[in-house]
Amino acid sequence: MAVTTGKTRQGQPPVVIVLDRSRDLLAAERLLHLEPDDRYHVTDSRVPLRAAALRRYDVLVIAGQAPMSYTPAELAAIVQFVRRGGGLLLAASAGHFERYMSLPAKEMGTASVARRFGIELLGPGRAAAGA
Repeated sequence: MAVTTGKTRQGQPPVVIVLDRSRDLLAAERLLHLEPDDRYHVTDSRVPLRAAALRRYDVLVIAGQAPMSYTPAELAAIVQFVRRGGGLLLAASAGHFERYMSLPAKEMGTASVARRFGIELLGPGRAAAGA
């Protein structure tokens, strides 16, 4: 995982983003080439999340509809990262997951992360009904 330490045109260091694709390779692939690239440096990660590695980044992006959950150690590393001031972007389609996996949205790996922060990802039926 390489990290840029240079300055942008505005004299500010770029926002260093790690895109976790260890659970879903296709989700958020377009973020790998985020423009303008002098403001953002995006690293593609396909390995388990570790607290020590996350310290190098400003933002963690977790996207996708895979049913593979995060380990307790990974969940603890994510919580620690956010508590230390790291940004977290979670993106998933609960409707897509429920339709194609025939499982409730709570079974998504992304949902296991969201629950650590008191957030529940709802499928279309539950969202429309007001959960």
